[in-house]
Amino acid sequence: MRMTTAGFALLAAVGVSSAQAAEWTTLPFKDPSWSPDFTLALTVGSMDPDVDGVDSGTATGAQLSLNCP
Repeated sequence: MRMTTAGFALLAAVGVSSAQAAEWTTLPFKDPSWSPDFTLALTVGSMDPDVDGVDSGTATGAQLSLNCP
C-alpha cells in the first residue's frame, strides 16, 4: 500500500487532533510537578527488503522513549 502525501497529511491531522483532545501538553517539563518516565527497549528482528540484489538480514536497535505521566 502506497501512502500519498495527502493521505499522510490527513493521517497526521487526525493524530494531532486526537492528541489535543486527550489533553496533551506541548512543554510538560515547565510544570514543577512533571517527572519523566524513561523507558529503554531493545529490538531484534529480520529484515527482508523487496529490492533486487539486496539480501535479507538481521536488524537490531534500541529505542529510548519518554512517557510523560
